[in-house]
Amino acid sequence: MVNGAGFNPHPTDCSKFVQCFFKDNGVTAYYKNCPVGHFWNQEKLTCDYAFRVNCAQDMCHNLLVQRYANRGHCQAYWICEHGHATQRCCPVGYAYNTSVANVY
Repeated sequence: MVNGAGFNPHPTDCSKFVQCFFKDNGVTAYYKNCPVGHFWNQEKLTCDYAFRVNCAQDMCHNLLVQRYANRGHCQAYWICEHGHATQRCCPVGYAYNTSVANVY
């Protein structure tokens, strides 16, 4: 806890985190997004480049996954390189199509 606030990783998404504020009447939690290309780093309590963070929920740990959508940004997606996620973006005017796992 820092200045009445606590930080935790999101339970299912590496690119998000939970910020909690502790007040007299209890705890209020907010889900926050890291910038594009970043994962939450619980050790540093900040967003960091995805390749620097070992997130248990990173789908790139599954060797059968080659790429997956960035749920927070329809134009962005993650590509798996050597077991680590690297952010990529579709060209302007295009979105990542999850049904065929390709850029359209």
